[in-house]
Order: sequence, then C-alpha cells, then structure tokens
Amino acid sequence: MLSTTKLMTATLAIEQGNLDQKIKITDAIANDLNQQLSADSSVMGVKRGETYSLRDLLYGLMLVSGNDAAIVIADGLDGNLPTFVAKMNARAAQLGMHDTHYMNPHGLLMNNHYSSAHDLAIIGEYALKQPALHQISGTREYMIPQMADHAAHDLINGNQFLWWYPGVDAGKPGYDNAKDFVQVISVVRNNHHLIGVTMNTIDW
Repeated sequence: MLSTTKLMTATLAIEQGNLDQKIKITDAIANDLNQQLSADSSVMGVKRGETYSLRDLLYGLMLVSGNDAAIVIADGLDGNLPTFVAKMNARAAQLGMHDTHYMNPHGLLMNNHYSSAHDLAIIGEYALKQPALHQISGTREYMIPQMADHAAHDLINGNQFLWWYPGVDAGKPGYDNAKDFVQVISVVRNNHHLIGVTMNTIDW
C-alpha cells in the first residue's frame, strides 16, 4: 500500500493528539529516523532537536509524504513505533479491514505490510470524513515559517490528482520510486462524493 499507509497514521494522530501540541525530536526519535529511512526516502526535512506542532507534522506527512513526519508522530504520541503500529492494526480490525496489516507508520516496503483496494477504500472514507484531515490532505501548498525551534518548510502537495482531476478535494498517493503507483482519492462529481482507489498501476 506504500504511502497510503499514512491515512491510518494521520487518523490515529488526529484522534489521539491535539493539533496544537508540540512534539520535540529527541535523540531517541532521531535514532529511529536514522535507522528507518533510506537516503532516497521522501521526507519533510525535520532535524534532531527541533520542535513542531502536530498540525505541521501532519501537513508534512500528507503533502510531501514525509516518512520522517510519520516516525516523529508515532514516537511522539506513543513513545515508540511498535506501540503505535499495534494501534494501527487494532483500528484496522475495528474498521473491518481484514486484508490489511501494518508494520510501520510510513509505508516503506516491509514483509507483512500489505492492504487491498477494498480496505484502502474503507480507510479512505473513514479518514477523510475527519474535517481536519480532509482539509490538510486537500491543501495544495502549506508554508511552515521559520521559528526559534525549527526551520522553515514550503510544502507542495504531491497528490497529482488534486492539481488536474476535476472534483478531487483530498486523498493520498503512494509510489515506490519505480513503477508501482497507488492512489486513494476523494472526489465530488455531479453531487456524488466518491472514494476511489487504484493499486499497482504503472503511472498516475
């Protein structure tokens, strides 16, 4: 499912946290970033010692698909990645996502990390019914200004459909830097609100 994983990460973040709460990138979180992320990983660009609001981290998670933001959110809210991932799997079971299993909060390829188009439609509908998450994922550009405790970030939404497909107002893509494209979109056409999912396609 690649980075469509982040729909569940963002859902739990909004349900558990406060958008204005601050999360500091401690040594322990920075160590997880170093261990989990490869050199070509999509990132928001956070650094050890910086502090961000959960809101800003969610923009980094959803717009530029920041794998670093996913780790910071998971560690910051639950203290460690395994506890957060366990909650992801518990929520998937509650929602009836019986063909889904999470191994991490970002979606980088791992054994036993998988989903189906049906289950992605379920989490897409559930996640994007949350007003804050719908707004964040449908934002084309978001600027995080430089502050004393963090750098500035100009975030451009990488969801291609948001820019050219009429009626799209939210969603989350996933991409493996090769030829596997995954997409969850929210689109309103002719007064119909649809959640669309494609998996394993060769281009957008």
